[in-house]
Amino acid sequence: MNKPMLGFAAHPQALGDLQRLPPHIREFAVRALDALVRDVRHGTRLGDRGGYDLTDCRRLVLDEDRAWRLVYQDRPAPADSPYRREVVLVAVGARQDHAAYNTAAQRLGRDRTPPPEPGPIGRRATAARVRSTPARAVASVVPSTTPTAARANPGRSR
Repeated sequence: MNKPMLGFAAHPQALGDLQRLPPHIREFAVRALDALVRDVRHGTRLGDRGGYDLTDCRRLVLDEDRAWRLVYQDRPAPADSPYRREVVLVAVGARQDHAAYNTAAQRLGRDRTPPPEPGPIGRRATAARVRSTPARAVASVVPSTTPTAARANPGRSR
């Protein structure tokens, strides 16, 4: 087994999440954490999930059915650590109803982010999108001859 490249820390309740997982999912989670600290696997960056700002978090899908998520942070390690960076396990849980993301947001003390109010520019852009012709419709109207081919034979009649 390779030496860990990153430190590891976990929210205390995240360890409880691991213990409550079905055994086969727990095994996937432990293997995923091992790959994370050895720096051979990286999760997908999160943005807004379920109305919470989780842009500083990443997630890993733990199973083939894509039903279980592991949410973690990759951040600088404490000054007294032998590692420069550390993986911090925040939550492990079900994908259904954003359960893992909601738990992570709660543990990180995040509030729900309200959707942005559409301003005048937003309303105009929305109206323009509604009125504009879809690209596929425009593409079917464009003649098949290219401008270069049309200029190449100027004397030819159609």
